[in-house]
Amino acid sequence: MSVLFTGATGFLGSRLLRRLLDDDDRDEPITVVGRAAPSVLRPRVEAALLAAGRRPLCDGALRRLRYLAGDLTVPGLGWDARTRDAATEDLDTIWHCAAVLALRGDPVPLFKTNVGGARSVLALAERAPAARLFHVSTAYVAGLRHRGHIRECDLSERHGFRTYYEETKFNVERLIHAWSAHHERPATVFRPSLLVTDRPAPPGLPAQPLSAYARLIDASLRARGGPGSDGAGATADVHLAFDPLDNLNLLQVDYAVHAMIRAAAHPLPASSRVRTLHVTHPRNTTLTEVLRGFELACPGLRVRASSPTRTRTPNTLEALLADRLPPLSSFVGQRRTYDRANLLSAVGDLPDPPAVDRDYLARGLHPRPPEPT
Repeated sequence: MSVLFTGATGFLGSRLLRRLLDDDDRDEPITVVGRAAPSVLRPRVEAALLAAGRRPLCDGALRRLRYLAGDLTVPGLGWDARTRDAATEDLDTIWHCAAVLALRGDPVPLFKTNVGGARSVLALAERAPAARLFHVSTAYVAGLRHRGHIRECDLSERHGFRTYYEETKFNVERLIHAWSAHHERPATVFRPSLLVTDRPAPPGLPAQPLSAYARLIDASLRARGGPGSDGAGATADVHLAFDPLDNLNLLQVDYAVHAMIRAAAHPLPASSRVRTLHVTHPRNTTLTEVLRGFELACPGLRVRASSPTRTRTPNTLEALLADRLPPLSSFVGQRRTYDRANLLSAVGDLPDPPAVDRDYLARGLHPRPPEPT
């Protein structure tokens, strides 16, 4: 038996792969598929795996990994028949975690990688009739539906989408449903919300999505302090138009990984072909709490509430954030909640995660983690 894994260098994917390697009861080989050649992919994956854990890897764990170059933007991953046969021989499990996470810009690369890549993975699954398919989607397939309770069976484009990323993930879920019905094959779709951690990522390794904002704010504060400054004493205001009642769903990535691995081991109900699970927190985090976390992580940052009807000229930092990064409105301005019935049924007695508060966020968002003592 063997496992095929995509997305091993991503923030979530590296942690999922790490968890699979940490299981002492399993020793099957895992084929890691990435765009780079194996000689380049191997050190990138190993560095991400080592950074993702809180303790050393089990002895011999890395020897279970095999590497294959495969391009999700090319039909069939660019593989010839011999490579496809080798990748699918004795294939028992497919984890498809790879995706482009871009919230603005040209949509073509997104659709080529996310949708086209999923088509190629599904074609591989057809060559391995016994393989279980686990696909990582996103809770943001709910798109522009800001209110209400989102059920795990909900999959509609009626409300539209805020980003092309959301739309690609929606299209992939539709592909999986069609593939499952046509081939009478089961599949599991995981929909994580916005994943966070309290451990800053080392430079060059996969970081949580919100970290890009903290790094840019920190760089701006340093610049305000002058050449060679560490930014101490510098201040910067960011004005945001938001409602204090707005919130978003943040989930600790370690909890998400634990829940997904437990759910993967739980058999699908006989009555369903596609099982969709919201890997989400049972309690949303208020936007106010999130912004206080940014202020703690970036001393000198002051977030100011502004009226949505008032027109004002952006200051230097606001203009920099708008130019370099997607607007924070890509994540916030919601009050929806998520059904977790399928998730809870699959994870058994796994306790709910603790609340995500400002202190937790600040530790993980800190752009310059303290030097080890």
